[in-house]
Amino acid sequence: MNQKNEENTLIALSKDNIEYTFTVKNNYEYSYKEQKIKVEIIEEADGFSILSANGIRYPVEIVSRQQNAYEILINGVGYSFSVETPFSLNRKKLLATMNPTTKNEIIKAPMPGRILEIMVTQGQSVNCGDALLVLEAMKMQNTIISHTKGIISNIIIKPDDTVGKDDLLVEIENL
Repeated sequence: MNQKNEENTLIALSKDNIEYTFTVKNNYEYSYKEQKIKVEIIEEADGFSILSANGIRYPVEIVSRQQNAYEILINGVGYSFSVETPFSLNRKKLLATMNPTTKNEIIKAPMPGRILEIMVTQGQSVNCGDALLVLEAMKMQNTIISHTKGIISNIIIKPDDTVGKDDLLVEIENL
């Protein structure tokens, strides 16, 4: 097999199971919706990382990586997704039909920090993308958003609390 012209189809799967299909050729040529995208991660001399997409630069931090699942911050906004092959996505869908899903979504701290503000109350209805709270980390304010539509069933933290990475923050009952 000729490795130099190998093109792979991959799917970025959001936490809400929205699929973004893209292709990768030669491990660096990306295409999404038939448009070529030049993407690179640049390690700056000061230790910060920059995501360059078609020449536009964004501060990026990879918060966690476990196998093919990622949590990243781009320009201070958090994203959770997995990268799947067509085969692994079909397998994931099959397994999801075999296992009952949980009714609650647990929002965890993506990094250590201090809770500045809580923007929701218990019993409040939230939509995907709604702001839940503000977490200060490394002198930056990070808005933590809901990844699902539901009702706030439990707020574990309060303003001025110090939290560690993966500490439980808010529980949302899925609708």
